[in-house]
Amino acid sequence: MRHLGLVLRDNRGLQHVSLQYNHLEGTQEIAAALKQNKTLLTLNLSHCYLTDDQCLPFSGGLKHNDTLQELDLSNNSLTDRGANTLLLSLKSNLHLKSLRYIYCFSHWIYIFLTSSVQL
Repeated sequence: MRHLGLVLRDNRGLQHVSLQYNHLEGTQEIAAALKQNKTLLTLNLSHCYLTDDQCLPFSGGLKHNDTLQELDLSNNSLTDRGANTLLLSLKSNLHLKSLRYIYCFSHWIYIFLTSSVQL
């Protein structure tokens, strides 16, 4: 992730990045790069198995980024805690025009559904 963070931070021509269907483990580097990147318009992080704790660093990056227009966080393992933190950080971001967030089942609903199927 460190190298990806450096590319996002230093690249002056990259406008669209799709990391979908990757199991992202370290997100601090990407989040830090968002604070400094001045060219990125779209970032697709769908199906990356992101949790609340992994998305929390993005809040600072999104708060200070003034070029990102589209962000896709759909089909990740976010709960209300992660979603609320991200949405609060976006209050000051006037440039983001599209946020895709398809709610995933919370842990307790998943357990309930799994239990129901086994009965």
